[in-house]
Amino acid sequence: MPVPEPGSGQVRIRVAAAAVNPVDVQTRSGALTAGGLLPAREVIGIGWDVAGTVDALGPRTTGFRRGDAVLGLSDRLALPLKAQAEYVVLDADAVAVAAVPAGTELVAAATLPLGGLTAAQALDIAAAGPGDTLLVTGAAGAVGGYTVQLAAAAGVRVVAVADVGDEELVRDLGAEFFVPRTADLPAAVRGLVPGGVDTAVDAASVGMLALDAVRGGGALVSVRGNAPTPLRGIRVRNVWIRADGPASPSWPPPGCGRGSPTSCRWTRSPRRTTGWRRVGCAVAWCWCPEVNPRCGPDDPPG
Repeated sequence: MPVPEPGSGQVRIRVAAAAVNPVDVQTRSGALTAGGLLPAREVIGIGWDVAGTVDALGPRTTGFRRGDAVLGLSDRLALPLKAQAEYVVLDADAVAVAAVPAGTELVAAATLPLGGLTAAQALDIAAAGPGDTLLVTGAAGAVGGYTVQLAAAAGVRVVAVADVGDEELVRDLGAEFFVPRTADLPAAVRGLVPGGVDTAVDAASVGMLALDAVRGGGALVSVRGNAPTPLRGIRVRNVWIRADGPASPSWPPPGCGRGSPTSCRWTRSPRRTTGWRRVGCAVAWCWCPEVNPRCGPDDPPG
């Protein structure tokens, strides 16, 4: 394959590392294509997020120099970035192209865009504050691990659920409590936090088991788009990773009606002053079947 050339306003990244996420497995297996969430093509690249160095700049590209260490996530979330390659071309003003944090190895940086952004947005929705208790399922995984770290850094008391062999890991990440994945989850959590936790981020898709561990009037955020039916006044939401910026005031946006297999979230890029653009139409971010009426710019389906 020829090395891609950056166009106007684009950067070419020489890839040092590309993350492997569950959505990559779904892409490779053909599950997303079979479900109508990716176009039927002879070849579909794998990989959504990447870290590396800027190798070339297209015309009228500003903000970066050759040799800059960067991480990136395409803002066109409906399609893979094809990050698992030697070179990747991205718009320089794509919302998730950024300098690698000082002291961060590129291999570690490659896990930040998709996993880290999902965790951060899940915590934004959960709205857990200092002193609150938060249950995190799948706490040793990419999204779960970032959720534990971000929550603990904010003063949240974390109850981590993971395999027995991962207890030391999740405690090192900042978890105060640990529950083995094979335990009776609601009973184990309530044994540690009488009355149940204030909030939960369900990164392992255990659904009702996590909900039963949350106190009445609390909150649960599902990472995989299958949040359980709310009970006991618990606020239940799905998290759909999206570009930064305010959501479109109208729903559904033009060209994304209820009659299509998916409905899409649109956002305005903070670096662009005009035009709405579609940034999500894939199962991991914006899955809204026609039969689900609960779908809006600030209230995703679920």
